[in-house]
Amino acid sequence: MFNKAQAQGLELNQDLKYLQTDTTGSYLVLRNVNFNAGENQFIVKKSLYNQGDFKLQNIIGEEVLVSNVGYLRIKKAKLPSMRPMQSRYLSYVNGEKYYSEIKVYPLKKTVTVTKVSPQDKWNGTETHLIPAHKGLVCFYNQLTECINTSGYLKLASTRRNGKIRVQIIWDNYPFKSSKLFTLAHFSYEGMNPGNLANFSLSFDKEIIFYQVNERGVLEREDWNSQTFSVKKVDTQSLNPLER
Repeated sequence: MFNKAQAQGLELNQDLKYLQTDTTGSYLVLRNVNFNAGENQFIVKKSLYNQGDFKLQNIIGEEVLVSNVGYLRIKKAKLPSMRPMQSRYLSYVNGEKYYSEIKVYPLKKTVTVTKVSPQDKWNGTETHLIPAHKGLVCFYNQLTECINTSGYLKLASTRRNGKIRVQIIWDNYPFKSSKLFTLAHFSYEGMNPGNLANFSLSFDKEIIFYQVNERGVLEREDWNSQTFSVKKVDTQSLNPLER
């Protein structure tokens, strides 16, 4: 069974701070990664704030992603892997609430999505079949932890090469993504002078670039076609935290 000792390389139960920039502006993201050994679950919580008005009570968006940890059989090998189980997405746009909850049912091979929003098209519950796939399955906003659990990040960084297939579940569906599932390739792209490993996620003529440190912790994400970037920052580079 996967245990906390195997997760010790990750920065667990800490609010890692990122600067997110997209077409609507710049935001502060607090990202907490934790491993619940009793439930054998990886939990990622993301909280979004306006960069210029950061107060913990002034949250404008939040995501919670829960995945069980187990093993994936590939031929005769057993590969540690995450199994997405549930996600919650919350965003406030012009004071209006957009909420979705995704639940994964592995035995039934289905996913349910419950949506609540001011728009009729984004309300109610829908059920989807999980596409057949023998490789990793990861929530989009839990991708680096999911792939790191398999050992691939360390292996590819050591060998300086590698590519794996991964089924993405878009936890921001339907508000930020029109698709719930996407089959993608996650590829090693080299090292940079800061000793960060570069990777890319490619799908549907899109490419998202990632940088992770030696522990597999996300340092940067760039989705150029969407004018979207996320960069890890330190406390000193932020406004004083008002609690």
